[in-house]
Amino acid sequence: MDKISVRQICFVFIAFSTSIKVVFAAAVTAKYSGHALWASLLLNFIFDGVMIFSAIKISEMFPGKTFFDILTDGIGENAAKILVFIFGLAFLLKAYVPIQEQKVFVEKSLYETYPKIVTFMPYFLFCAYFAYTGIKGIARSSDIIVWFTLISVPAMIMLALPKADFSELLPILKGVPIKKIGEGGMRSGIWFFDGLYAYMFIGRFKKERLQKTKIV
Repeated sequence: MDKISVRQICFVFIAFSTSIKVVFAAAVTAKYSGHALWASLLLNFIFDGVMIFSAIKISEMFPGKTFFDILTDGIGENAAKILVFIFGLAFLLKAYVPIQEQKVFVEKSLYETYPKIVTFMPYFLFCAYFAYTGIKGIARSSDIIVWFTLISVPAMIMLALPKADFSELLPILKGVPIKKIGEGGMRSGIWFFDGLYAYMFIGRFKKERLQKTKIV
């Protein structure tokens, strides 16, 4: 079985996970938790960290075995297939909203200057490549795409800073019920819960020093 490096796992989360949170996640969270949106987002980041940490611990407990192998040994092959299918549905539902958002974003910003086929062809090419090559293809692509993310995301933030009103975050520690903070976290969860992807890497990456620290 092909192995990927810890560096590539880190790059996957940076390249693909970071970018989908920038444009819409904060606005949706603020709708429910107001100026305490930072607390809602922090809850989601912590939840993701716990999921990633648990995936790494499981990988250490069952060296050399994939998530499917571990499930098969524990609950049988048929039950494992059902559970993995449910995981697949979760990934599908999780991807739907961000993909729709990016579609609308591209339509509004690029359709006037670029034809549809040119705009969306890279997306379909990457999807076909990932479907054919699997985990290793995603890992290899992240080595390239991570640099686009590291340049474009800070650039978007810098462009937005001059119009930002940071007084909207005040008062920081009061005025918003805990229930609203929790609701903001749940409502914006579709842009988070990326820790689920860590389970796809179980048994598929090379052991390295300080791997838990690096990935989490």
